[in-house]
This record gives sequence, C-alpha cells and structure tokens, in this order.
Amino acid sequence: MKIIWATPYSEHSAIARYSQAVVTELRDRGHHVAIYRTEVGADAELPPRENACVLVHGSEEEHHWLHEADLVIANVGDHFAYHGGLFELAQKRPYVAVLHDWCVLNFFWGWLLANHRSHHAARLITGMYGEKAGELCATATWENLLERATQHFPLTEWITSDTLGCIIHSEFYGERVRNSCAGPVHKLSLAYPVEAFDLDSRAVTPAGGPLAVRTFGMVNPNKRIDRVIRALARDPALAARTDYRVLGPVDDGERRRLEQVCSEVGFTGLTFEGRVSNERLHEGMAEADVICCLRDPALEGASASAIEGMQSGAPVIVSDAGFYAELPDEYVLKVGTHEPEGALLGHLQFVDREREHARRIGLAAAAWAAREFSASNYVDGLEQVIPGFIAAEPYLFNAQELGRELGRMGLPGNSKAAANVTNTLERMFSL
Repeated sequence: MKIIWATPYSEHSAIARYSQAVVTELRDRGHHVAIYRTEVGADAELPPRENACVLVHGSEEEHHWLHEADLVIANVGDHFAYHGGLFELAQKRPYVAVLHDWCVLNFFWGWLLANHRSHHAARLITGMYGEKAGELCATATWENLLERATQHFPLTEWITSDTLGCIIHSEFYGERVRNSCAGPVHKLSLAYPVEAFDLDSRAVTPAGGPLAVRTFGMVNPNKRIDRVIRALARDPALAARTDYRVLGPVDDGERRRLEQVCSEVGFTGLTFEGRVSNERLHEGMAEADVICCLRDPALEGASASAIEGMQSGAPVIVSDAGFYAELPDEYVLKVGTHEPEGALLGHLQFVDREREHARRIGLAAAAWAAREFSASNYVDGLEQVIPGFIAAEPYLFNAQELGRELGRMGLPGNSKAAANVTNTLERMFSL
C-alpha cells in the first residue's frame, strides 16, 4: 500500500516517536510511506527525526503523493503547534484521524488564537454543543475551563466530523467518536517504543528500607502529585523513608503549589528534577520501587508514561479512569479518582511491605506491555483496517461534498432531498 502518514516529526514530540516506530514497521513490511509534517510556526523548522521521504509542502513530490496514495492517515493531539498543519492538509485530501486525545481544548484554543478568533469561542461551542455549553465556556475561568470542557464540550466532534474515519487507542471515548464520525472507527493499542530495561538486574529493596516513588512527564494539576503527597503523609513512618522524585518540566506556579502541599502535611521527601535527558528518564524508571501515573481528568487516548512505566518492571499505580481503567487489573494497581487518599496509601503500603510480590506484578506487566504496545502489533491491526478505510473514502467524500451543497441550498439533513441523496450513494457504493 501507498500511505501518507501525517504527524509532527521532531525529536520533541512523543507522537513523532510513535510515528517513527509505526512507519518503520510499515516500510519493513513493504508498504510505501511518506511523512507529511503537521507542525506550524517555529516547530515546523525543527529538523525531522529522519529524512526518508519527508514531503516538502507545495512540492511536486507532495502533489504526486497526495494524488497517488491509497490513504492519508493523520495524527491528532492536543497541541496546536504540533498539529496546526492539519487544516491545510484537509483542503488537499480527506484523511483518517488517529486520535491521541479525546479532549482537544488546547488544540482548539490554539487554532482560535492563530486565527484571531478567540472571541468566537463561546459562539462556536454553542453551535456544536448547545446554549448551556456555550454559556459555560463564556463564563469559565482558566482554573475551571478544562474541567468544564471535559464534561460539556471536549471538542472531539470538532475533529472527527469531517474525517474519513478514526483510529482510537482506548474504548472509553469510542462511543462519542462513533456518534460523530461517519466513517469506520477502530481501536488499536498504541505503539510506543521503549528502550529495553535490564529486568533481571532490577534490585528489590528490603522491606523497611527506602521507598523510591517516581512520577514522569510535564507537571500539571491533573497528574495529581498532590494526592500522592497527601497519601504518603497519612503514614508518617513510610513518608520518612520515601524518596519521591518528579522527572519532568514544572512551571514556578505549580512547583509553589506542590511545595505548599508538602508544607501543609509535613512531607519532606519531594524532589523536582525538572526536564531531564532520555538517559536520566530511563534511569529514573529503572530505580523506581513504584511509579505513580495518576490522571484526573484522564484526557489521553493512551498514556505513553504508563506504557513506558509498565515496561520498566516497576509496579505502576494508575487512576481507574479512561485509558488506565482498561489496563488489565492483574498488571497495574488502580485507584478511583474519587476514592479517599487511604486507597492510594494502601497501594503504596502494599508495595513497601510486599516488595517481592510487587516485583512479580511489575515483571508480568512488562512482558504483557512489550507485546501489547509494540509497533508489530499495531501494524498487524492497521493492515486489517486500512482496506475498509480505503473502500469508504469515495463514498464519504461524495457524501460530505453533497451534504455541504445541500446546506448551501438551505436543505436540512433530515429533509427528503437529503434522504434521496443518501439512498443513491448507498446504491452506488453497495453499502
């Protein structure tokens, strides 16, 4: 097959890391794949991960690929600088969307700002979700905007409505996507390449010794680091032995907030390492006795942090929500987003007191995750679903074009004329 794979493609992007693994696997199986970069602004100038057929926008080669490719597959995340080029791509050819996030508020807001339309946000939300959602958007503050968006206007439909179909990475947002996308929707387990860990040499610290707790990635309130701190503080003896390190960028405001939480509860074991190298990140996972990967709300279609943490061989504590809730119970320790801190403390105490048992859970999770989240497994799935996307493209393209024309004529989607068009298309394409 001949495929255009649209994605951010710099070293800074986790989606680029996933894309490189998937594209390499596709090419190894004999498929022809070209990279269409979707970054905008300064990010578009960053060098690509590798130069094998990265299309130059506006070039003859790009024109040829857009005309000849069997399918265009485009990755969508919640960061406008990485995905803003999707709007130009959509004008050139329709695509199948890979949804890495189900709530794309930041992407939507970045698009508004780039087009000097931020004052239109509430009106656009009203058009998609109704007057109540529009009012909630109009009266939101920066402190509650994300919470309101996840509950009332996640913008999933803004992304999916004009696509040829979608690939999702967990089922918790599948119904919403299927209700808004006219094309096929398929779930595949995210492929995320992880540098191999030396699991045989992972040391088990004796019970009663120091407890190495780790959290990874961009520090923000929905990672619930404050919840880990408060849980540990409920057991002063355990808290005194805990070395809790957070590896990832943190802004001054969030650092001060979490330090204030530590001060309130008397926890002294927190260390912010800030942005670290890939080598230090790998080392941090290898030295962990337990990894905390909490989210509230759970926004990602899948979590690279959880996938990488599981493959480290350390037991991983996750929120029982979203993608994390779909992980098998035997491989992770789950805590409800509304459970009291005592439930989280119970998992931390289990890891501390039953270190051999916890290590066995971690090693079993590592073996399962290495298979489930591999590029090979992902491309097995792609090869099964891509023919259906290809078959649906001409039908969906014509249906969307005719739908827009009916709209320009003032005919609603439930009109007799629209029904006649739908019936004709179904006969034409034997659907």
